[in-house]
Amino acid sequence: MDTPQTRPLLTLAIASYRHESFIRAAVEGALAQTYSPLEIILSDDCSPDHSFEIMQETVANYSGPHRVVLNRNPRNLGLARHVNHLFAIAKGELFLASAGDDISMPDRAESIWRIWESTGRQAVALDAQTVRIDASGTVIKPAPIAERPFDFLPDGPDLVPAYLHNFRNLLFGATAAWSRRVFDTFGPIPENVVYEDLVLSFRAMLLGGIIHIHDPHVLYRSHENNLVNYSRKRAVCIQQFKEEEARLCLRLQRELTAAQAFRSDLDRALELGLISRSTHATILPGIDRLERARALELRMLNSNWPKSVPVYFQWRNLTAIRYTRFARAALPRSLYYWLRQFKQTARLFAARSSPPQNPAST
Repeated sequence: MDTPQTRPLLTLAIASYRHESFIRAAVEGALAQTYSPLEIILSDDCSPDHSFEIMQETVANYSGPHRVVLNRNPRNLGLARHVNHLFAIAKGELFLASAGDDISMPDRAESIWRIWESTGRQAVALDAQTVRIDASGTVIKPAPIAERPFDFLPDGPDLVPAYLHNFRNLLFGATAAWSRRVFDTFGPIPENVVYEDLVLSFRAMLLGGIIHIHDPHVLYRSHENNLVNYSRKRAVCIQQFKEEEARLCLRLQRELTAAQAFRSDLDRALELGLISRSTHATILPGIDRLERARALELRMLNSNWPKSVPVYFQWRNLTAIRYTRFARAALPRSLYYWLRQFKQTARLFAARSSPPQNPAST
């Protein structure tokens, strides 16, 4: 019989840092969860704003069924150490991750548990779709219409080579639920890691099954202070080109750090007998290639012309990326910026000079 007494304890953890504008809605979304038994951890990483005080106010009069744990780190730990701390204090069999600027839908934990249970609890990680909202909470991108409830990918290690080749995150951290095994087996995430969901995704693939849920579970907020903030605005001036390159270098460095963590976790999986030597030998070249490609691209971006040209060709031989950055590598940087600015100015002039389109007649 399905009762709260026969269900496993799950943990929904909200990690917050400087989220005072959004944290109340995030906490209310957690408290509204229909699943029970549920542990809710509300944790602030020593924010300089009022994030933690708003957390306290929001739960002050809560009398519902969920166990609420309030935590404020006495000093700022940074992302990886904060996540490690949350995993260490969580009691649930599944760890549902959430940021302080996103909102979990009321049935998030319930849906995850039912799908996990239906597959015999074989999956070690699950994620779901999102509804994208802006800073004010207005929907800017609804979730795609689901053709089926979920996909279950049981053979995780078989997915790793393609994952490393394309390097597109297999699991979306904002909606993910992780089995405690991804932490207990491999230990804390390295402290210099920023993209923790890349590392946890890699661990989950080594351990086994993954589930993609096709219904939305989270209102995912896009705003100017997102950790991963890939601006959709086209850079149009030299200063913006430089800022764009700085963001690219930062992303490449973070991906390189994640790839270095992959190597350690792969060796750990072999040591524990989770994978065979042949599987280890199949995966390792992909990690080598990924690390070298990211290191070379960083070197190319940080090298002066003409030293960047030979680095470009070394990078191009390794990467699966189809577009090229040859112009950036082959030209002096000032000339490259000038040509980009000229191109953008010409495009804007052409757009303004074009006659307006007549609407189609009905």
